[in-house]
Amino acid sequence: MTNPVDPSSQLSPDQPQPSAAPAAPAPQYAPAPQHAPQQPYVPQQQYVQQPYQQQPYPQQPYPQYIAAPPTNGMAIAAFVLSLVGISIVAVILGHISLNQIKRTGEGGSGLAIAGLVIGYIVIGIIAVWVLIAIVAAASLSYRY
Repeated sequence: MTNPVDPSSQLSPDQPQPSAAPAAPAPQYAPAPQHAPQQPYVPQQQYVQQPYQQQPYPQQPYPQYIAAPPTNGMAIAAFVLSLVGISIVAVILGHISLNQIKRTGEGGSGLAIAGLVIGYIVIGIIAVWVLIAIVAAASLSYRY
């Protein structure tokens, strides 16, 4: 039985088998270079580490801190009184404290301005409430 895929199966046993492809000749390499004979290992001197020495740094001046100016007491009072609801006094103290802050250079202008703003807002709310109460009272007519 012959196998159509295998070409060697088509040959009869009395026919000589095809020989394998001739082997390629081995490549020729250059001879290894000759080195001078090695010297025996001689240990080198041990490295002696120098002790750590701190580098001299130039002395830098200490920073100068400037103290904040003191806060004006009337500005604090204006802010607190505006929050409590004593608005007229808060507005008066706010204006006085702003004038003092301009003259003396004290701190607290933000507190004085906040006291003024809150005080004027509360005075405005109270004025609107009183106006509404007056209009409501006037609109009621008493007929007998």
